[in-house]
Amino acid sequence: MDIDQLQKRIQWIEEDRRREKDAISLLENRLTTLEGSISASLQQSKDLSSDITRLSAIITRMDQYDQALTRARVESKQAIDDVDKSILLRFDESEKIRRAEIKSVESSVLDLQKQLEVIPKLDKNIQARIDIEIALRRSIDELRNKIDSVRIEEEEYTRHNSSS
Repeated sequence: MDIDQLQKRIQWIEEDRRREKDAISLLENRLTTLEGSISASLQQSKDLSSDITRLSAIITRMDQYDQALTRARVESKQAIDDVDKSILLRFDESEKIRRAEIKSVESSVLDLQKQLEVIPKLDKNIQARIDIEIALRRSIDELRNKIDSVRIEEEEYTRHNSSS
């Protein structure tokens, strides 16, 4: 081999070495970049993991809240149903009381009507008594007048007989 060939070969080897060096440098840069990316990815993974943990806790709380809300709905519905039943019972009781009071009032009204039926009869009786009293007073007045006239006649008769 001659020198030219050796030089060419050395040049080629040097160029190859430079390319390899450039490739190594490029790979080292890529490795550094990947290491930074891995570090960032690890940090992001940790952040995501903490976010997942936090969100899991929130989901758990939301599930508990949903369960509490469901229990509250059921309890509210039960309370409303109980109040409805209570209102219906009170309404029925008040309706029974109202009916009993209406019957009592009707009975009292009937009793009053019966008692009031007697009043016209009593009025007639009172009027008849008044008429009888008026007739008796007239008779008494007539009798007084007759008695007075008989007394006057007797006095005249006695005077007349005593003077004679």
